[in-house]
Amino acid sequence: ASEYESLFAELMAARDSLEQAKRRLWDAKAAKERYELAVTRAIALRQAEVDAAKARYELELRTLDNLKATYDVLLKEIELAKLQAIAEAARQREEVIKAKEEDRLSIAEEQRRIAIWRWLLFLLYSSFSADTTYNKEHHLFLYQYKYWDIYLALICNFYKVLLSYQQVCRGPNICLYQIFLYKEILLAFHSPYFFDAFQTNIAARNMPPPKAM
Repeated sequence: ASEYESLFAELMAARDSLEQAKRRLWDAKAAKERYELAVTRAIALRQAEVDAAKARYELELRTLDNLKATYDVLLKEIELAKLQAIAEAARQREEVIKAKEEDRLSIAEEQRRIAIWRWLLFLLYSSFSADTTYNKEHHLFLYQYKYWDIYLALICNFYKVLLSYQQVCRGPNICLYQIFLYKEILLAFHSPYFFDAFQTNIAARNMPPPKAM
């Protein structure tokens, strides 16, 4: 019986050892599962971080490409604006130069017409002072016709001047000279200085007619 009791005690001790070994095995399995779960969670978290970083990198790369394209477009627009500004400045400069040239030509033309008028007036006044009878007839003519008379009077005096020059100038150039003088006379008729040049003659129309000789 004592041998049986000792075997039973050994059996119980082995059973306790087995239970302890099972508990340690279960604890190890649980620890392994917890570790694997933690590793899986860490891997998943790290993968999520990697995916997020990759997405941010791709987004930044696309943004950089868009900015580069925008920069290229803005650079081309700036170059185009520079070229347009240069062309506009050149056009405005040409317009200013053209306007100045037109003003200069207009002033020169007016000065030329004024000089022609002064020359013609000198000839007219010279012809008037040389013939007193013609002056009186001219005065009667201006008194009789009020507004358009001065044109006819000038034509008569110009014709008189041309006749005098025709008597003095002989040769093949006399016809060209007369054509040139007629052209200058017609241009002078359209000058704004026409009536200013003949204020004295216009004022003379209000004077009483001279007595006939």
